[in-house]
Formats: sequence, structure tokens, C-alpha cells
Amino acid sequence: MPGIILTQRDSFDDAYRKFKRQCDRNLIVTEARARQNHETETEKRKKRKDCNSQENP
Repeated sequence: MPGIILTQRDSFDDAYRKFKRQCDRNLIVTEARARQNHETETEKRKKRKDCNSQENP
């Protein structure tokens, strides 16, 4: 998780901008999206098995 250091003069908008920039540099959003759509080998096999069994009853 990215951390940012704020000063007394930083507004919320400045802090948010720094946080977003830090997240972009660390590829956090990209990695989260990739993990959200990731399928394990077991899930892939189950899908293939279900598709094959539905086609050939």
C-alpha cells in the first residue's frame, strides 16, 4: 500500500493527487484488475468439463 507524507500546507486535493500518482507508479490498480479476473487452473478445468458435458448429454 502506498504511503504519502503530508505537510501542513497540503490540501485534501493535493494529498489525493499524490496518492493517485503513487498508486499509478506502483501499478496497484492494474494488478488488482488482473487478479480480479484471474482464473485458477482448477476453475478452467471445471468450466471445460461443464461445457463438454452440456454439449454431449
